[in-house]
Amino acid sequence: MKILGIDPGSLRCGFSVLEDLGGRVPRVREAGVWRLGDGAPLPQRLAKLWKFLDQVLSEHSPDALAIEESFVHKNVHSAMVLGHARGVILAACATRGLTIAEYPPATIKQIVAGSGRASKESVAEMVRRQLGLQELPDSADATDALAIALCWILSHSNNLAMMTESAKPSRGKKKGFDVEAYLQRIGKS
Repeated sequence: MKILGIDPGSLRCGFSVLEDLGGRVPRVREAGVWRLGDGAPLPQRLAKLWKFLDQVLSEHSPDALAIEESFVHKNVHSAMVLGHARGVILAACATRGLTIAEYPPATIKQIVAGSGRASKESVAEMVRRQLGLQELPDSADATDALAIALCWILSHSNNLAMMTESAKPSRGKKKGFDVEAYLQRIGKS
């Protein structure tokens, strides 16, 4: 099964395609960033996003889309512009019949790194380890897209049950996700 992970944006959009190999380390098929043009008007950027997305959908034929939920921080205008980009992504993937899952940032962090408050660096390191990568992509947007796709795989596999068990505190053990135990279970330690 192939999962398209997207970290949506209206200027830059991180994307990844992971192949779930059924309990083995997922294979990274592609990861990168679509640069949509800093000075271009929004309709042109959205058209460019559609073209990039259509190309990846045609090339990889993913079965599912995992996308970060939008959130409003302080700038409502930015959230609305992001909503347009998310609309393009959701419409393109729904048109192709992909299963769609949206995850809040804290859920992605919890599932991938064991804590909903994990730093970007911690999440990136867990992505690198869990995917067996020597190094991460140059862009944080691409790394975030890998984390989002990995979140889908982990939340739909037996690995989540193992991670949840190892994250439960017990007497004498410190609370949190046991990275080494997880890596031993997937054969990467």
